[in-house]
Amino acid sequence: MKALTLTILAAILLPACGHKDDGPVGLEDPLTTPEGLCDAWAEAACTEEVTDRCAARSRADCRDAQADFCRDQVGDGPFERDEAELCVEDVRLAYADAVIDYAEWQNVVAGVFGNCADLNPRGADPNGDEGRPLVGGADCDPETDVCMSSHFCDLDRRYCRPRAEVGQPCCENDPMLIEPVCTPFPCVEEAYCSGPSGEQTCVGRGGESDDCETDRECAAGLLCVEGGGGRICTDKVYLGTGSALCDELA
Repeated sequence: MKALTLTILAAILLPACGHKDDGPVGLEDPLTTPEGLCDAWAEAACTEEVTDRCAARSRADCRDAQADFCRDQVGDGPFERDEAELCVEDVRLAYADAVIDYAEWQNVVAGVFGNCADLNPRGADPNGDEGRPLVGGADCDPETDVCMSSHFCDLDRRYCRPRAEVGQPCCENDPMLIEPVCTPFPCVEEAYCSGPSGEQTCVGRGGESDDCETDRECAAGLLCVEGGGGRICTDKVYLGTGSALCDELA
């Protein structure tokens, strides 16, 4: 009888004890929630140097602004703790020297590639599991297929067609238009489509320190940011009063 009683008690108590790494029973791990993750993100980003360079009123104000920014970036959760920790570490490293390079920008600011982007639904590659891109000349469905980077899936002819080169006509319809004015015809990766819809030409992307208005006007690996005399293409963003990132923190 005594042995039976001990067996019953063990069956009741052991599951309640949990594994030593599980944390307190019944308590949610903060890093698995948007609120907890973003609090940790804000703490990692708002160093004394970042606060000073951006002329934020205080570290508390900086943290509040970064937490708000984080909540706009990440999904609703719950997150895996290991993945959340990797993101927070990336944020810490990105802001540690108060200089954000291109890869860090893509990860912790734009949210399109990296450990933090992996938490963000917008960062997912919609074609990541679709297999290899189709070669030039292959039949394609513009709704589901992706062609190799030098080609695109023609909406009308439904095959992988070469993209327009620099100086050649192209078409990107203005999303504000009610009706498209031309069939989309994109440029090669080294160029962007410039001009009013229906009268566009492929223009080569700018290099380091070239003038720009948007990121798409800059070569791969460069960002269009505010410089001393206007917006320029660069591979780094130096935090300081007047920079776009600092404006969010001040």
